[in-house]
Amino acid sequence: MICLFQGLPNARRIGDLTLQEYLSMGFQADGLEIRRPLVRKANDGSICKWIVNVQDRLCTLKDAFENVPLCVGFNIEVKFDDEIEVSEVDLQRVIGTVLKEVAMYAKGRKVFYSSFHPDAVDLLRKMQTEYPVLFLTDAGTHLYKDERRNSIESAVELCLKCGLQGIVSEVRAILQNPELVSKVRDAGLCLLTYGDLNNFVEVLQKQKETGVDGVIVDHVLEMVSAVRNATISGITFNIP
Repeated sequence: MICLFQGLPNARRIGDLTLQEYLSMGFQADGLEIRRPLVRKANDGSICKWIVNVQDRLCTLKDAFENVPLCVGFNIEVKFDDEIEVSEVDLQRVIGTVLKEVAMYAKGRKVFYSSFHPDAVDLLRKMQTEYPVLFLTDAGTHLYKDERRNSIESAVELCLKCGLQGIVSEVRAILQNPELVSKVRDAGLCLLTYGDLNNFVEVLQKQKETGVDGVIVDHVLEMVSAVRNATISGITFNIP
């Protein structure tokens, strides 16, 4: 993610901003004109405006904890830039900050952590044991230099080595190879999926049949309604 200040192509990543700079970006609560717009970098390298259906100000993790009903659980994804090699010092700094905020404001809320970064999930497990940690993976739908990110088999190995609770896989890998579900479950891990295809009710039905534990969708209300209308039941988000 990249931001532009004063409309100039002076790229800075969100993680490099101070809190004050971050909160000054995009839509403001007082309705003032957006002077510091957010933009994003697409997979093809192009830069485009950050456009959403409903405008609102940026918030902090503290804001989310204090304003979202306690009955709503949080999947806290700890993100790092794929284009930058992150040192262990930076991993510890970022993760430590997140853990501190959760300790202060979670107040009994159901939480689990996730990350695409193999070393980050390892640290998340070492630095706390109160909440589950899941490893996010493209599962071979996109390849990386780090082989731990390139298959379900590698994800299972990482989870067992680091004491993680489960895997969140790109759904296409599971649809193409449904037998992977049993490999994950037989290892004592839970399996969730993400991806654009999860916004189709028939894809949810297929995953229910193969034993997937949960799904991450973009259009939550629409998919819940579609699932109910199709009389599909049993797709849950159970985290051991």
